[in-house]
Amino acid sequence: MKPKHLFSAAVAVLLLAGCSNDTETVSPSGLVLDPTTLEIVKGETYTLRATVEPADAAYGQISWVSDAPEIASVDAEGTVTALAVGEATVTASVGSDISASCRVTVVGPAAESLTLNAAALTLTIGEQSQLTATPSPEDANLEGLAWSSSDSGVASVDGQGLVTAVAAGQATVRVAVGSIEASCVVTVVAPAQVGDYFYADGTWSTELAADKQCIGIVFAVGHSEYDASDYSSTGIGKAKCNGYVIALNDASTSYAMWGPKGQELGCYPKDEFGDPIQNGRENGQYNDWSGYLYSCLAKADADQNGGLSAGAAEGHPLFYYAMVAYADAVPAPGTTSGWFLPAISQLYQSLNVADRIASVEGGKKLASDWYGSSSEAAVDNPGPQDYFRYLMNMGTPSVSSDGKDGAWFYARSVLAF
Repeated sequence: MKPKHLFSAAVAVLLLAGCSNDTETVSPSGLVLDPTTLEIVKGETYTLRATVEPADAAYGQISWVSDAPEIASVDAEGTVTALAVGEATVTASVGSDISASCRVTVVGPAAESLTLNAAALTLTIGEQSQLTATPSPEDANLEGLAWSSSDSGVASVDGQGLVTAVAAGQATVRVAVGSIEASCVVTVVAPAQVGDYFYADGTWSTELAADKQCIGIVFAVGHSEYDASDYSSTGIGKAKCNGYVIALNDASTSYAMWGPKGQELGCYPKDEFGDPIQNGRENGQYNDWSGYLYSCLAKADADQNGGLSAGAAEGHPLFYYAMVAYADAVPAPGTTSGWFLPAISQLYQSLNVADRIASVEGGKKLASDWYGSSSEAAVDNPGPQDYFRYLMNMGTPSVSSDGKDGAWFYARSVLAF
């Protein structure tokens, strides 16, 4: 029989051994995040789940940080808040050497509407035009945006909204994301020619169409190299136009003045340094085609004094008749620039289609009289602050200049298409 004290000692040893194992600390060996990639809509939140390995590891608090908190922030509990469209990396850490990351992509909210930069386009065969879709809200998610054409044989469109005119006719180009869409009506026509009849629907033809309302005659095709106008914000929907049309009748029934004497608007061609280029008698019929630009400058000036008007010089009466009065009487197609007062070279060039104007019932050639242009008399003495260019059509047409506040001139509107 063993002595009782030996048994007690053995039990004590075993108990001490057991206590030593119970107090041993298990250190973390890894950290796992779920998920490791996250796509989240702006304005929403999501709580990441962090798991320390092994499961019985002892550790303090998990720390969280975002490398782009302005895009996606994270709090002490691992809750991510999407603040702006973009990407961020959220990292969770235990201690100084154990971490795991999640790549967070913040996308915009669902689109509520789409708007195209043009509701209608008129293109010649072979011409291209870029359509751009703008969502509301501006940072809406456009993933899955799709373009289509109702008739790709007339007008095709690629995945970026580039429209190509294929054949004469009409097609509707649509852009859609989810159930939201916008559309643009594309009219494709054969290239215009000088002398073509131009109609109220924005089309043209070489032979006069009896079933359409003719509103003018094409007097030049293509965008003139001397035209500094930008037609992007007009119904043309692009910087350069396809050509120019002269109205069938005068815009004014009586003489009118250009504007205030002694005021210069910069309505003349300029060199690379911004200095005036002569647009006078010798070359006025060639180098000054920026009538739309000049008309916009005159309108902006008049708007500071109540707008374009027929009476006071501050209302720029010639521009009023060309841009307002004539537009009320003969509306311009929505696919054009709208009516404006021509620059001196445009006015002079339009004389080449005088017989075509007279071939339309009710059409009136530019009379043997004086017609005002939108051009200031560049580099003349005393200069553009006092004089503007006009066309003197007395037998042999010529370009001349006169005082801005002299009411001796008719207006004849033109438009770009």
